[in-house]
Amino acid sequence: MQLNCFLLSVSILLTTTLFSQPVYLRTGAVQPKANITAHAVDSFARTAPRFAGTAFAVIQFDGLPTEAEKEKLQASGITLLDYLPQNAFIVAIRNHPSAQLLRTTKARSLFQLTPQQKMQPHFAQGKIPAWAVKTAGTVDVWISFYKTVDADAVLQQLHALQVNVLSKDHLAYRVLALRVATDRIEEVAALPFVEFIQPAPPKDQP
Repeated sequence: MQLNCFLLSVSILLTTTLFSQPVYLRTGAVQPKANITAHAVDSFARTAPRFAGTAFAVIQFDGLPTEAEKEKLQASGITLLDYLPQNAFIVAIRNHPSAQLLRTTKARSLFQLTPQQKMQPHFAQGKIPAWAVKTAGTVDVWISFYKTVDADAVLQQLHALQVNVLSKDHLAYRVLALRVATDRIEEVAALPFVEFIQPAPPKDQP
C-alpha cells in the first residue's frame, strides 16, 4: 500500500501539477518561456547535469509530436519518457540536442526540473514528518529514478556520495529507500537520475 501511494504521488505530481500554459505546480503557477533557440539549446547542452552521459529535462511542444517526429527525436538521442499535460514530456537527452530539429518537431520549451519540483510542497518547505526521522539530523526518504537509468549505476553513485541505502525492496519499481542528512535533501533531489523524492511513508496501521 505504501508503494502504491508513493507511485500515485509521482503520477499526480507529473500529470496534474506540472505543465500546461501556464504551468500550475503545486507550489505555484509557472509560465514556461518559448526558448528553442540555438543559443538556449547550446547553453543547455553545456550546463545540464548528466548521469551516465544522459540529461533529463522537460520538453513542451505546441502539439503532440507524431510518430515520425518521435522517431526523429529518438534518432537524435532524445527519448520521450513520461507524458505531462499539456503537450509535454519528460525526456532523456544523450547527445547535443539540435535546435533546428526541436523546432521542426514543434518543440517550444526546454527546461530542467528544480529540486523543489521533484518533491511534495511541504517537503520542499522543510517540513519533515516525525515518523520519517529515526536518527537525529537525518530523514528517511523514498526516491524514484527514471526508467532509462541503470539501477546498479544509481546504487554505485549513491554509495560514492555516501548516501545510506536502507532498502532495495522496491527496486523493480525504480524505488529506493534512503537515509539522508536533513541538509542534503535538496542535494539528493538535484541528482539528475532522481525523478521524485518524498519522506518515507509511515508504517501501515491496523
